[in-house]
Amino acid sequence: MSGFAATVADPETEIAEISGHLNVEHAQLVRIVERALDDGQWVGHGIHTPTQWVALRAGVSPARAKLIVRVAERGSSFTAVFAAFEAGELTLDQVAEV
Repeated sequence: MSGFAATVADPETEIAEISGHLNVEHAQLVRIVERALDDGQWVGHGIHTPTQWVALRAGVSPARAKLIVRVAERGSSFTAVFAAFEAGELTLDQVAEV
């Protein structure tokens, strides 16, 4: 175990790095949902709402799907915020609060 411990970075650094990657991935997911909302690709048999579609396709909770849809619906309104989101500087939760 001592060899493994020597190769592990500081946990705070690792968390920050992984969080940045997650933020970028969440931004990409939001952009995909934004496109699906714009062109109606979320519509399908048995699908009643965009939130239902996101929950099903992304495997997230309905509450998380609702948040993603809410952010996607406002994506083009906050270009500076979305630029920071896409750069990994803001989280999905932070963008949702704007």
